[in-house]
Amino acid sequence: MLRFNDYSLNMARKISTIAVFIGLMVAGLFAGEIQWLAVGDLHDWFHSAGCEIEVGRRHLVSDQQDGLQWPAQFQYQDTKAAKALWIGCKDFDDPVAGKVFNYKVVHVGPRVLDENNEFMTETFELWGRQDHPLVYVDGLPASKLNYLERVDYVDPDLPADRILYNKVRTSLGLTMTRKVYAFVNKHHSNYFIYDYVFKNDGIIDLKGTKHAQTLKDVVVFFQYRYAPTKEACAYGYFWLPQSATWGHSVMNDVIYNHPQTGDPFRALISWLG
Repeated sequence: MLRFNDYSLNMARKISTIAVFIGLMVAGLFAGEIQWLAVGDLHDWFHSAGCEIEVGRRHLVSDQQDGLQWPAQFQYQDTKAAKALWIGCKDFDDPVAGKVFNYKVVHVGPRVLDENNEFMTETFELWGRQDHPLVYVDGLPASKLNYLERVDYVDPDLPADRILYNKVRTSLGLTMTRKVYAFVNKHHSNYFIYDYVFKNDGIIDLKGTKHAQTLKDVVVFFQYRYAPTKEACAYGYFWLPQSATWGHSVMNDVIYNHPQTGDPFRALISWLG
């Protein structure tokens, strides 16, 4: 029979309390909603904060490559490792800190997010031309879409089969509206269309607190870290080194340059190098 003295029991209680506290703290830091676009051949998950951080869906190490699956009907086709969205400006009069910062940056990703103070979700909805069919076999749900998506609004006149609508406030007073379009049509089922609108309305929190000011030299920075594909990596069949799971061996190339100015068009190709 195992016997525990008072010291051991007290230590066990303290450790349990600390573990619960850390768990609640982590849950608070990474709160938010997840929604999938999964009606075509390309499947991906999206986060209510406006961008998808590393292992941000379930916060598991084994999700190092998670999402952007194509062709999604096959196993281990995940190619997304992490994304990030940073927004910055100069000479920002911060009403919370009570001073002017030479530079102010708010961010979500690639590894952390703060939905209470930086990127604050106001709306996160999935719209559809129609809801997914309810498929049952022997009385049990038999369609992945039953578990992957929740259609909030149905309108047969929508321009796409699915539209993810996401509105996020930032502590810069810059509101971001993100729409992501997905299609069922076999000629258009392997891509998404992203539409971003940034509006300086001065609203700095979800309470509607307004602090109007001109934002100087605003920069919007997108980061993408891809790792094709999970099938070949550590959490698939492990044909490649472990570091390939976070994109160590991926090359990113700009695929177009403006012939007059040389400025790159916002298009790139990522490939396993």
